Amino acid sequence: MRRAKRSADTAWLLSRIAGSRCASLANGCARRNVRLNRSTTSDDIVRATLDGIACRVHEVVTAMSQDAGQTPPHLKVDGGPSGNPYLMQMIADLLDIEVRVSAALEATAIGIANLAGVSALGTTFDSLAANWKAKRFTHRR
Repeated sequence: MRRAKRSADTAWLLSRIAGSRCASLANGCARRNVRLNRSTTSDDIVRATLDGIACRVHEVVTAMSQDAGQTPPHLKVDGGPSGNPYLMQMIADLLDIEVRVSAALEATAIGIANLAGVSALGTTFDSLAANWKAKRFTHRR
């Protein structure tokens, strides 16, 4: 994705993805209406979509942190969207924590198999955690 511009003409999809509200206006997450016009490019739409995903992740992690009474020291991510450096950096910036991208492309499937191992074989969660490897770290700016 080429760097999309931010201007009054930029497309905003945040309210459609992030729901009726996003938790933190101060961190750059804001509810906006979709604004499309003749100068809107596909890059603008992609950027708005990625921003919306990042805001939704921010909202969920913030809610979980409030429920748990503590903030996670880092966020471990896997799956398709984790391959997008812009999205991972935006999440790291919004949450103000390090984002660790899994080295395994199929970390979700591996996780399910590991849980089966815990149940059937008595594997410990500590031994599973020791096997998790990151291929890339995204540090907060």
